[in-house]
Amino acid sequence: MALLSAYVIKEAVGRLGWLGVSLGFVGVVVLLQPGTDAFSPWALLPVMGAAFYALAHITTRTRCQGVPLAALSLSQNTVMLLAGISVSLLLVCLKPQGEMVAAYPYIFGEWSTVRPNDWLVLLLLAGFAVVIGMMLAGAYQAAPPSTVATFEYSYLVFVAVWDILFFDIAPTVASITGMILVVTAGLLVLRRSSHTANRPVA
Repeated sequence: MALLSAYVIKEAVGRLGWLGVSLGFVGVVVLLQPGTDAFSPWALLPVMGAAFYALAHITTRTRCQGVPLAALSLSQNTVMLLAGISVSLLLVCLKPQGEMVAAYPYIFGEWSTVRPNDWLVLLLLAGFAVVIGMMLAGAYQAAPPSTVATFEYSYLVFVAVWDILFFDIAPTVASITGMILVVTAGLLVLRRSSHTANRPVA
């Protein structure tokens, strides 16, 4: 987000901001562990998603100031729906098998039967997605992207908590270290934004 702010909308980043970007990159490397058995090319999908996510919010900040929040949320969810349908159809046509399915069942596994209770959960999540999309769009309309993105890092804490409570997965030393680096990076960017806002204008 800081990189796009600097080079796309010409928002000053400063030394603290670039330090934050560097720490964030190190945190991602620690989390993904490239070059080890824990790393695979599919682990880069979230990084690609993050890049497009940042681009979307930069666009919201620069091109969508006067667009109603409901319209932004509708557009976002429509694009995600079409992308999901396209990828699902592609996987149905390709029908991956063997080691690929065993290694990545969450991507290439068989479709599960959706029970009535599951539909209720899906509808609830859909409602949350719409509301969250509107609130995020409003935040990025109102404040610099690098500042808003800093507060989004709080989801990392919930990820660790949900892993422990629902999936009985304890965070590893590498994952904790990576999350600390990413959160520290966000705090540095926020501190940089605060200094920039408080700087007297000549």
